Amino acid sequence: MKNRNSKASAAPGNRPKTARPVKTKATMQTLIYQELRRSLMAGAFMPSAKVTLRSVSAQMGTSVMPVREAINRLIAERALEVIGDRQVIVPVMTSEKFAEIVYWRVQLESAAARAACRYVTPGIIADLESVNARMLDAVEHDRREALLRLNHEFHFRIYNAARSTILLPMIESLWLQAGPFTYFSTPSPKALWNAKHHKDIIKALKSGDEPAAAEAISSDILNSAKFLMASGHFARPPVRNITDLALEEEAAVHGLSGAADAAASPSLDSGLARDYQPSRSKRSRKLIKERSSSINVTS
Repeated sequence: MKNRNSKASAAPGNRPKTARPVKTKATMQTLIYQELRRSLMAGAFMPSAKVTLRSVSAQMGTSVMPVREAINRLIAERALEVIGDRQVIVPVMTSEKFAEIVYWRVQLESAAARAACRYVTPGIIADLESVNARMLDAVEHDRREALLRLNHEFHFRIYNAARSTILLPMIESLWLQAGPFTYFSTPSPKALWNAKHHKDIIKALKSGDEPAAAEAISSDILNSAKFLMASGHFARPPVRNITDLALEEEAAVHGLSGAADAAASPSLDSGLARDYQPSRSKRSRKLIKERSSSINVTS
């Protein structure tokens, strides 16, 4: 009887079913957050695009609640922003912000490439070569969304190989801010995405040449940045505050148009922007006071 029961229990129809993991609210929120985050970094959303709860929940096949929580997290990380009547959009990019992002990307990603040289394995090299081959295929067949996704995959395969819990989150933060702007690199993929720099990166990683890996990563970033800087898809400069407007008026009176801008906005080429407080004449203070009483300034 014992044997008969044991045989019966071993029969295919009587095998206990493996319990599927239950997708809780917290799990769904994390999955949606990770997917949105990855999409932003890979350029799946373009700057100024609206992000609505309904559209995201429909695409994810879930309710609005976990989507709302995921979006709130991305707003806190400045990957998304709220404008007007609580409308969520992908932030627009200014040339000044982009220049600073590029500067820090070069510093951090070059350091990650150096570190990756110490830990790279034949398996990682094979993965990078496979991704690069798929990128070339995407360029050939004009699959632009796939191209951006594969570029993200290529880079982060390297940065994860660096085994740095400090560098990786900082690099991800920069990609969250710059990723949507890379959408504008797709109109001429064959001119930009020739994979030359990626091949140089792989070659340096294979040989463990840290300086060459850092240089190849830097060249890859700057090559794309140069194209994007020339694309002209930047937001208009923000409205000048009262102080700037007063200084500009005074400069115009004295034939020094543009001097106020040059003083207030040091070039990033000479390093990070430093705090600068220009001296104000009696006329400037008067103009500021007059504007303050007549203009309602909101945050």
